[in-house]
Amino acid sequence: MSGDVYTTLDDPFGAEGTVATSINNAGQIVGYYIDSTGEQHGFLYSSGTYTTIDDPSATSGTAAFGINDGGDVVGFYTTSTGQHGFLETTTPPPNPSPPAGTTADMVMSNPSDGTYEVYNVGGNAILAAYQLGQVGTAWTFAALGTFQAGDSSDMLLRNSSTGAFEAHYVSGNNITNTALVGTVGLDWNFAGIGDFDNASSLSELMLRNASSGSFELYRVIGGGVLSGSSVAPVGNNFQVKGFGNFSGSPETQMIMQDSTNDASAGQLELYTYQSSTASLSGINVGTVGSNLSIVGCADLLDNGMTQMVMQQDNGNFWLYSYNAASNSLSGTLVGAIGSNFHAVGFGPLGTAGQDEMLMQDAAGNFEVYQYNASLNVFVGNPMGAVGALWVVDGIAADPPSGAGTSTAQLVQAMAGFGGSGAADGLNTVPISADTSQWQVLTTSQHT
Repeated sequence: MSGDVYTTLDDPFGAEGTVATSINNAGQIVGYYIDSTGEQHGFLYSSGTYTTIDDPSATSGTAAFGINDGGDVVGFYTTSTGQHGFLETTTPPPNPSPPAGTTADMVMSNPSDGTYEVYNVGGNAILAAYQLGQVGTAWTFAALGTFQAGDSSDMLLRNSSTGAFEAHYVSGNNITNTALVGTVGLDWNFAGIGDFDNASSLSELMLRNASSGSFELYRVIGGGVLSGSSVAPVGNNFQVKGFGNFSGSPETQMIMQDSTNDASAGQLELYTYQSSTASLSGINVGTVGSNLSIVGCADLLDNGMTQMVMQQDNGNFWLYSYNAASNSLSGTLVGAIGSNFHAVGFGPLGTAGQDEMLMQDAAGNFEVYQYNASLNVFVGNPMGAVGALWVVDGIAADPPSGAGTSTAQLVQAMAGFGGSGAADGLNTVPISADTSQWQVLTTSQHT
């Protein structure tokens, strides 16, 4: 019965009768029927179709008595020794591959239950979204990278209790395999990810000791196991601010900033790994005012190099580039964005090769900002919305060859991107008036 309407349910094979026993929130119904020989069979009624359920061990009939919202069915079957309970679990089909036009994969998670989802993005729109899986809440996201050849959005998780790292290999919107890759003491914090020695096709990890400031470089070697080596100590007055290709070097570089309140406050240093000495080499590249905070690092100019996005305490954004020939930084003011939005990631969200800045408000609404060189401003477009509980963990180019640099995959390793986004404000940067670009995602995982 639905409201005051009765609907007759007769399985087409139920010559001697049909009995409905349970229904889930999706409207799927289970029960049992008696066929023309008097044999009892379970059934599932879904979207107008009857499907017979027979436990393979049954010799004298099967009956289904319950179904949950995941489609799992319970009931009993009968043999010569009596009745036995059964559970039939539903194996979901694999997720479809990213649709045409995809330039980036965005991974999000719900920290309350450990559920992960992947979003295919292109043309500044969410093109598709699928659930990847669920892990225990002790496992926290570390980074996206290439831990299996050919992938760009493999997830690296870390156990907050043991320090263990676990790789979840992601290909075609599906987790194809998982592997424990090693355990590192919890006094070593994850700093970033990249190709630090320009010698591996797989991503490498940079970890830092919380007490000493020392760094260790970890590589994924044969069998998917981490192998680490010490590379350098750096004073704890310097904090990691980002990773990328700042000087045109083929290796991933690390940018650090002095956080003290003395005369060197704000000083930036650029570190490059030296394979010949297995150590980090750093140089002073300049100082920025204490009123500027680094938001993130990405190839926003589409020139194959990495720039730094900084935000002034009055809300204005600056774009800084490093000139290796003069060993100097140059910055340009690019405008302000409403204080109700905060940066949550960078990646090729519009077109392959050029990174853009993704921002989100407290309600879960996304806006994506591309740097327009002719106007010298960030130009923004809406990019849909997700539930406020969901957190952006990382963005990676898809396909991998679509990335101008590896920065889009690396910047997610930073500790934070910006403010709380709690206050209201107006965008003072040109925003496209074409609201047809707004793609609102409405999946069952978001409430």
